[in-house]
Amino acid sequence: MLTRLHEDVRAIHPTTPDNNTARPDVEPTPRAAPTRPKVRINSPTRSSQSPETKPLHGSQYNPALGLFGARPLRSPSPPASRYTPATTSGSATPKIKEPDAFDGTQGKAAKDWFLQVGIWTRAVGHTFRDEESLVLHVLGMTKGRATDWAQPHITRIMGRKANALRTLTDLGLEFGRHFQDPDATHIAGRKLSELTQTSDVESYITDFENICSDLDWNEAAYQAAFEKGLHWKVKELLSQVYPAPTTFEEIKTHARRIDATRRENKASRPKRDNAPKKSTTPAVTSTKTTTTTTKTRLEDSDNYVNAATCAPPMDFRIESLCTDFANKTTSLLHTQVTILRPSAEPITALIDSGASCSFISPFLVEYLQLPRKRLQQQRVIRMLDGSLAPSQVTHYVKLAFLCEGRKSTQRFLICPIGRHKIILGSPWLKEENPQINWQQGSLKYEEAKAASKEEADNNPIIPPQYHQFISVFGEEEFNKLPPHRPYDIDIELKENQDLGHAPLYSMTPAESRELKTWLEKEVALGKIQPSKSPIASPVMFVKKKDGSLRLVVDYRKLNDATCKNSYPLPRQDDLMARLQGAKIFTKLDLRWGYNNVRVKKGDEWKTAFRTKYGLFETKVMPFGLTNAPAAFQHFMNDIFRDLLDESVVVYLDDILIFSKTEEEHQAHVTEVLKRLQENQLFCKASKCHFHVTTVKFLGIIITPEGSSMDKSKIEAVQNWPTPTTVKQVQSFLGFANFLR
Repeated sequence: MLTRLHEDVRAIHPTTPDNNTARPDVEPTPRAAPTRPKVRINSPTRSSQSPETKPLHGSQYNPALGLFGARPLRSPSPPASRYTPATTSGSATPKIKEPDAFDGTQGKAAKDWFLQVGIWTRAVGHTFRDEESLVLHVLGMTKGRATDWAQPHITRIMGRKANALRTLTDLGLEFGRHFQDPDATHIAGRKLSELTQTSDVESYITDFENICSDLDWNEAAYQAAFEKGLHWKVKELLSQVYPAPTTFEEIKTHARRIDATRRENKASRPKRDNAPKKSTTPAVTSTKTTTTTTKTRLEDSDNYVNAATCAPPMDFRIESLCTDFANKTTSLLHTQVTILRPSAEPITALIDSGASCSFISPFLVEYLQLPRKRLQQQRVIRMLDGSLAPSQVTHYVKLAFLCEGRKSTQRFLICPIGRHKIILGSPWLKEENPQINWQQGSLKYEEAKAASKEEADNNPIIPPQYHQFISVFGEEEFNKLPPHRPYDIDIELKENQDLGHAPLYSMTPAESRELKTWLEKEVALGKIQPSKSPIASPVMFVKKKDGSLRLVVDYRKLNDATCKNSYPLPRQDDLMARLQGAKIFTKLDLRWGYNNVRVKKGDEWKTAFRTKYGLFETKVMPFGLTNAPAAFQHFMNDIFRDLLDESVVVYLDDILIFSKTEEEHQAHVTEVLKRLQENQLFCKASKCHFHVTTVKFLGIIITPEGSSMDKSKIEAVQNWPTPTTVKQVQSFLGFANFLR
C-alpha cells in the first residue's frame, strides 16, 4: 500500500532534467481541465548562495525504496510520463480535507497518517510553488512529540542547509526511520508464517502483499511462504500446472485462475436434497426410518470437527475405495488407529480389502500438518462405476501408527475419501494378515508374527511397556521448531574481525534442484528464514554413504572469528569405565541432535549462509559451528545430571542406559524417555536398541564381560592405504587416535 502511495506521488512529480540542461518542451497534460489561476504559498526567502529549489513537478523519486526504505513485493512501476500540473479556476480550497496533525505515535498510526498525507498531496500538490514548500507544509502538520522531531528539519529548510529535506522521498524515508515500529519486520514475518487462505485467493493475495510491505525478502522466500498458506486444494492443483510457474507473478496468476475455476464449478454443482421425503407407509415404519437416520448421523459424528478446523466441502468422492457391499453396513469393518505423534487421539479407520492402496483424507493431512511427498508417477483413481476421478493423486504421506497395539508403517495416498479419515487397503492387510471376525466386527493378530523386512531393518517395534512414550519416536513432531531454552547457542565474535562475503560454490543441476527443495522445506518448517546479514558463509553438498546428498555450510571463517566455548566433552575411556558390572543395555539415538537447540535470539544473523537462491539464516543450531558440540553436551548433561554415571552415559546425541537387572533397567529407561519427552527431544527408532546384552556404542562393542573394539574399525586401520601427503598422515593419525 505504501509502495503504491509513492508511485502515485511520482506520477505527480516526475523527473526533470538537470539545471544545466535545457528544459525540453512540455507535453500537454493527458487530461483537459478548465483553466484557472494557480494558487501559490509563500516560501522562505531564498539566499543568493542557497541551492536552487526545484519546482514541484521536477522532483526526483525512486519508488523502489518504498515508504520506509523497504523493498516492495511487486515490481516498480515504469517511469511516469512528463506531466504539467493542470491549472484550475474558481475556489482554491482543496476538496480533500487536510489530515489532522500527527502526534508522533509510532507504528501503524504513523503509517496510516503518512498514507493520508500522500493522498492529500496528490490532490493539492499542484497548488504549491515547489516540492520544498510542500515538504515544509507537511512538517508543519504535526503536534506534540512529532513537532519536536519536525522542528530541526524545518529549521534546516528555512536556513537553506545542505542536509535539509527537499523532496517527499527524503521526507518519507526520514519519517519512517523515526516513527516506524522497530518490531515491524519481526511481526510481519510472524504474521506471514501464520497467514492461510480462508476465503478466495484474491483476498489471500491482498492480505499477503499488505504484510509483505514491511518485509525485505527475496522472491524465493515469498514464493515458499505464499504456497505454504494456500488452501490445500489450490496448492495441489497448482503443483499439477505444466509447465510449472517459475516466477512469483506466474504463481499468483495460476492460483487466481485455479481458485476461480473451483468456485465456479462448486457454484454450478447440483445441490443435494437432504430434506426427508414424505412417506406413505404406516406410522410405525416412519418411526423406524427416523430412528435409523438418527443412528447413521451419530455414527458420522466421529468425523465432525469444529468451525476452526473445518475445511471446505470436497470436490468429489471416491466410492470405489469401498468394496461392493456398500449397502451391507454389517460387512464393513472399522478399527481404531493411533498415529505415532504427541497428544495423538485414536482415529476411526475403514478396513477395505477392495482398495488397492491405503488412503488418507487431505483434511486430516492438513489438520495434523503431516509432511507430504510427491509421487514419482501420478495415480488415477477409478470410481466404483468404472469412471475416472476428476483429478489425479500426486502426493502421499508415510505414517507410523498403532492398530490394536501393533505398530505399522504404511504409505497413504492423499485423496478425498468421503466421510472416512483413513482407509487401510489390501497392502496393509497382506502385510499384517490380521484375523478378522466379521460377525463381531473385530480383528486380532497372530501371537507369533515374523516382523517384515521393513520393520526389522528400518522400524523396530518399541517394547509395549514404553508405548506411553511413543511420541518420542515420531518423525512428524520433530519437524516443529524447538522452543528457546537457557541452552541456546550464542556466537560471540572476537573484536576487529572482518568476515566479508562468502563465495558461491558451483553446483551441478542435481545439486541445484536439491538445494532449492531443501530451502523451500526448511523455510516452510520455520527452521531457516531469509536474512539481511552483512556476513555469510558458503554452502556445498557432500555425498553420504547411501549416495544421497547432504547440505553443508562452510563455517570455517566464522569459526576462526568466534570465541571458543571450553565446555568439555566426556572422555571415551571414562565412559567405558562406568559400564563395568552392567548386564542389560538400551541405546537411544537422537534425531538431528544439534537441531534440537535454538540459536540465541539476536545471533541468528551470524549463521547466515549464501546460496544462488538468496541469503538465509538459521534459527536452530546447525552442524559445523565450532561451539556446537560444547553447547549440546552442556544441554544433555543438565537434563540427565543426576543419572549420569549411575544408569546413563551420554556422548552428544548418543545415549546409553545400563543396568544390572531387568526390573531396574525398565525403570531406568522409563525415566530417560520421560525426560526426553518433557524436553521435546525425539529419537530415531531405527537406530535404537532396547534391552540387549550386546550393543555398539561409539565404535566399541559392549557386553557384560567387557568391551572390545569393533572389528570393522580394526580392519580399516590394517587396510589403510599408505599415506603419501601430510594431510593423509593427519587423517590416519586422527582415526587411529580415536580408536585408542
